[in-house]
Amino acid sequence: VRGVLNDVPEVENMSWEDAYDMAADFGMELCAIPDDNKVVDKILTDKFKYTAHKLSKDERCTVKEFAVANPCGTFVLKVHGHVVTLIDGLYYDSWDSGDKKVTMYYQK
Repeated sequence: VRGVLNDVPEVENMSWEDAYDMAADFGMELCAIPDDNKVVDKILTDKFKYTAHKLSKDERCTVKEFAVANPCGTFVLKVHGHVVTLIDGLYYDSWDSGDKKVTMYYQK
């Protein structure tokens, strides 16, 4: 999942270097690369205590729609091959991913 090394530091107020070291350590433990889905899930759920929510095809909406429906709270949204940070209804990304469909999300 591209972007996790940008999103985790953003929402957890840590340096990129510390996030990379943490992802590498979890990756080593799980025998996976640092941005593998298993590593991302373990970091968000075990380390930072996010709750994972998988969406059925019928429940999926765009990042923009999710942001409007969730004006309060901290989320990490998973879209195809990428993650997006959402804090209090505003999404943060290196490009405009607002039209991408959310396949699952993590809620703090």
